[in-house]
Amino acid sequence: MYDERTNEFNPGVIPKLFKKFIDLSEIEKSEGKRKINSLKWIIMDGPVDAVWIEDMNSVLDDNKKLCLASGDSLKLKDDMKIIFEVEDLTQASPATISRCGMVYLEIKYIGYENIFKAQSNETRKLLLSCENFKYTDEDIDVLEQLNY
Repeated sequence: MYDERTNEFNPGVIPKLFKKFIDLSEIEKSEGKRKINSLKWIIMDGPVDAVWIEDMNSVLDDNKKLCLASGDSLKLKDDMKIIFEVEDLTQASPATISRCGMVYLEIKYIGYENIFKAQSNETRKLLLSCENFKYTDEDIDVLEQLNY
């Protein structure tokens, strides 16, 4: 974002997050601590805005660079991954859509029941033993169907 009072560019939330993860990747690499599974996930959840999603195209193509209004760019490291969790793509251009892998889930397949099914037995036991978790009658029915 450009501040007209100071004639300076101030980074927004996304560039700050990218920079933090890039710095973390560099520190891990320099200290020899980078692990195979030390991925850094950036998850963007919400509606797609036509303006900002177009600005993300340079991140989504082979260059993997976030180009900032200041003229600077931030190159994503190999251990950085981005997920967009959106309701629809009505504001996204074909160029943006073609750069993304898509997973479509029908509403009937989304819900806490499927999360319970996907977790290991140990995690299920931990969830069920949690004292702060409030169960409804529907929750209990689902748990019974899952053989608890």
